[in-house]
Amino acid sequence: MRVVCNGKSLPITELCKEIINETNEYNKMDKYSILLKQSIHFVLQTKDEKTVLSLFKPGGTTTAKNKFKGTEDFKLITFLIIR
Repeated sequence: MRVVCNGKSLPITELCKEIINETNEYNKMDKYSILLKQSIHFVLQTKDEKTVLSLFKPGGTTTAKNKFKGTEDFKLITFLIIR
């Protein structure tokens, strides 16, 4: 995200208008909600894989008592749509 946003301090107005029209002023975000859920699932799956792999390394495991269980453990505070 840093590379894509580097040097940009304002949103690209034309693309914002496209998203506003496409999502009915951000009321129909189903497409993007699905992508967000897939991203969270990927992060959780990757974390689980690292935890399992840590069982076979010296020095203990990386298991956490308060593991994330799903999308309800995350809060969306902002988003970036790249086209």
